[in-house]
Amino acid sequence: MTGMASVMFEVEGRLCAVEASRVHSVGELPPVSAVPFAPMAVEGLVAVGGTIMPLLDFAAWLDGRPTDRTAEKRGQILVLDTGSGRIAARVGRVHALVPDGGFGEHEITIVAAEEILVGAPADGTGEPGAVGGAEDAAPETDPRTDPYVVVAIGSERYGIPIDAVREIAPGSTLWPMPQAPAALVGFTYLRGVPLAVVSLAALLGGRATGSGILIVLARDGGRLALIVDQVIAIRRFRLETEYSEGYVDDDGSVVMPLETDRLVPEAIRARFRGEEDQGAVAEAVPVRRLVAFTVAGEACALPVDEVERVIEYRQQMRVPPGRHKFTDAIEVGGAVVPLIDVRPQMRAEEPATAPGACLVTRLGRHGYALAIDRLERLLTVPEKAIEDIVGDRGPVVGIGRIDERPFWILSARRLVEAAAGTAAS
Repeated sequence: MTGMASVMFEVEGRLCAVEASRVHSVGELPPVSAVPFAPMAVEGLVAVGGTIMPLLDFAAWLDGRPTDRTAEKRGQILVLDTGSGRIAARVGRVHALVPDGGFGEHEITIVAAEEILVGAPADGTGEPGAVGGAEDAAPETDPRTDPYVVVAIGSERYGIPIDAVREIAPGSTLWPMPQAPAALVGFTYLRGVPLAVVSLAALLGGRATGSGILIVLARDGGRLALIVDQVIAIRRFRLETEYSEGYVDDDGSVVMPLETDRLVPEAIRARFRGEEDQGAVAEAVPVRRLVAFTVAGEACALPVDEVERVIEYRQQMRVPPGRHKFTDAIEVGGAVVPLIDVRPQMRAEEPATAPGACLVTRLGRHGYALAIDRLERLLTVPEKAIEDIVGDRGPVVGIGRIDERPFWILSARRLVEAAAGTAAS
């Protein structure tokens, strides 16, 4: 580092220095999201200035050994550009910016940032969770993730690929299993079919919990479910960089994607695998994946591919007359999109209460928020349980059945077109 200024900092009583040109910023330690299967020195992921990056335990990296993860974590972070990526390094305290040769008699450990081979490239200054607006939306070529079911474990959030989820259901009575692994908290019955329940918190290294919401996995006959504290929503995240290891939600929280095939140990999967599974949807049977909800007292659903995300209803705003056909709008991920109350399309009378949630859909370059009463769950329904409705231009395109109870399958495009026609008349 000859001829270069350096930033001097302290790590567990040891003085260190790194080339100042490699230091992007210095700040306080932000909230940390744990990362499954992370390298030894990586504590998790943090969001700094809208960019997700690994948090490096600098002491562990220097010494090549793990530190006590249960101890209270304090100190400052140095955001470093390593040349191949950007990382946040947790240190004890940043001392000063010193010129070349300004270390005096201090014994200094010189660190070359380019030798730190963990982290993601520093390209993520946008809004990873944003949804495009009605007229100024991002082009259709904007890369976006496939849908995730965002769940909470304590204060941490994780994303489960929707393709890995067969159904979401409320937790019920659990019966413990003798000599079961710690993460396997018991089994329950879902519509008469036995279901093994695995604690996601335990799989991620935390304490096992037996209460919460069940995420039924679409594998091994659907006989495994992850139990989580809370289901936040369904999200599609905009990809700011292909190297990102996580996403930032609308409220700034970090969402870590999970791979269920790697997450659930083979020892647990093997207990509940076999051709004799009862009540499972066979792989050869065509199925449709639907987001179920209630609107105007009716049980309805939209295909998963038509749902960009699900959000809680928030205060709408009036749109002045102009190029738009709609009179109401709502903020979604930093963008303003038309708000369509679909309840009048299902019932003639005026809704007496405010909506409870919104399904955000995208038609080409345009985003829309469809106001509904209540989100129910994610469904996987066999094709044979669905009757398509043809020759009609109304919002209902099919009738489905589950547990012999009917529900209406709607079209997002038709809901928007009908609302646009009403607004223009």
